[in-house]
Amino acid sequence: MAEDIRTPNLRLHVSVLDDTALLTDEEFGRLVRYGLHYVRGDADCLPPGKEELFVPLLKRYIDTDNERYVAAVEQRREASRKRWKKDADESIRENATASDRIRENPKTQNTKQITDISKEIGIGKRRFTPPSLSQVSAYCAERKNKVDPERFYNFYASKGWMVGKNKMVDWKAAVRTWEKEDGRSSGKDWEKDFEEWLNNEEK
Repeated sequence: MAEDIRTPNLRLHVSVLDDTALLTDEEFGRLVRYGLHYVRGDADCLPPGKEELFVPLLKRYIDTDNERYVAAVEQRREASRKRWKKDADESIRENATASDRIRENPKTQNTKQITDISKEIGIGKRRFTPPSLSQVSAYCAERKNKVDPERFYNFYASKGWMVGKNKMVDWKAAVRTWEKEDGRSSGKDWEKDFEEWLNNEEK
């Protein structure tokens, strides 16, 4: 079933004032009211006075305006359909090209090429999920390192799990980096270093 497109407006040219100059304000008002009902599609009966003579003229104005409105709506819809189809076709073509490159060479020795192509079409993207404090504690215990899990957790939680300007990708790798940093501090825990410094300051 075709959609009934109608303009929601009653637009009249100023020449209507000249065309209806013989009407009183009351008759002109009834004519305009009839025109609004006609636009809405529920004009049941003609106005009672001599304004009835101007109804065909008014309908012609409204119908012409409605034809322009319908044409403009259809033109915008068609332009939108073409734009969406073009965008969809380009996206399908790009994905198909990248997929074909993977399929054409399944035994490729260059795994970096497959990874790059997979990134192009969005395969294998993992979303980072921040760990819980218990997960960090368990991982530090498993690795038997000297990283303070609570300190690690609070440090990155306060930064929104960002590393510089980038979202963290692998929190376990960050724990391993902290292990190396702790290993550089002359083999002692940072807390012990701090206590020593504090004791020296008090003397």
